[in-house]
Amino acid sequence: MILFFHTREILIALILLLCQTIVNSCEKVNQKYTLWQGVDGTNNGKICFPEHLANKDYFNWIKIHDNRLTSSQIACVLSHFSLWAHCLTIDKPIIILEHDAIMVNSLHKFEFYNMIQYLGCIEQYLGQPQYIIPPHGSLFDYRYRFICRAHAYAIDPQIAKRLITKFIEVGLTETSTADTFIRADWFPIIQKGFYAYDLSSAELSTVEELDESWKPADWKNWKNKWKEKNNEQK
Repeated sequence: MILFFHTREILIALILLLCQTIVNSCEKVNQKYTLWQGVDGTNNGKICFPEHLANKDYFNWIKIHDNRLTSSQIACVLSHFSLWAHCLTIDKPIIILEHDAIMVNSLHKFEFYNMIQYLGCIEQYLGQPQYIIPPHGSLFDYRYRFICRAHAYAIDPQIAKRLITKFIEVGLTETSTADTFIRADWFPIIQKGFYAYDLSSAELSTVEELDESWKPADWKNWKNKWKEKNNEQK
């Protein structure tokens, strides 16, 4: 994952899980980046914290209300949480990119205040239109609308504070994945420009449902479409 105001300079993009594809895409568009070692949930059900996060008190503020969550799900959300806290600590906007994000344009200025800037998705890469209100994922017959996968977004310290406060308030529940926690009715999510898309979604979406207006009828053929588009650009 990469981490990546009124207009303020974005400090850097931070990568949680090192993936050469995302590194190459950042270098190709001259996007500054660094590796951010996140929380690991792949060690036989154990939650393992890297050294730089091992003694962070803020993890003790988070309550887990659903024991059905897997260690990987918990680790992913805690990794995002650690990046929100880092944004607040350095008092600078950042870009957050997960390991499956591909940068197609660099982002050096954050032009908003107290908002989440969505950077794009595979749907848009393959031709879906872009609007100031980006596509939403949804659950439970559209009762919950949230960011359409949390693979690539930018935040400023003000929205980071709101993300942290809300997460401490509600804790980890069955709907508290990194995607589903960033709900559109809790946080303002906007899009200006197309900067990144999610590679894994060329094969399979990570949210259970997408707003039907954004979900193409030929969803199963997306992987082939993605390959064809990449070949055209070579």
